[in-house]
Amino acid sequence: MLVSLFILTLSAVGITAAWRLADYQELLTRVDRRAERILREYYELQTFAPADSRPFTANASPSPSASPITGYLYRPRLITSQGSSGQFGNLIPFSISMTNATAPGTNQLVLTYTIPSYGTQASRQVTKTVVLNP
Repeated sequence: MLVSLFILTLSAVGITAAWRLADYQELLTRVDRRAERILREYYELQTFAPADSRPFTANASPSPSASPITGYLYRPRLITSQGSSGQFGNLIPFSISMTNATAPGTNQLVLTYTIPSYGTQASRQVTKTVVLNP
């Protein structure tokens, strides 16, 4: 009886750990895809929008003007008591900025976000870049 209880407890712990790891991996995949979509949207805005509607304006100076654009890649619905309106949490912040690329006359959009920690892994920063057509 005691052995079967021990095996059942050990199995439940293993299944829970595997479930949490799979959930974390799925979150990372969703966040990575969302970051790519956001970067693609801002690339298209910066490339094809009229000059006065672009999120970043490039001057003749070495650094482009405009402050970084910030937001959140993951906004889960918060659990609230019944009768109150549902609100969303703000997790995994990101920022997009425009910097000068290595080739003269070209700029690049840089999206940066921080992956949350899991278990013994520390949180780490991810950077995605796209070079703008001159």
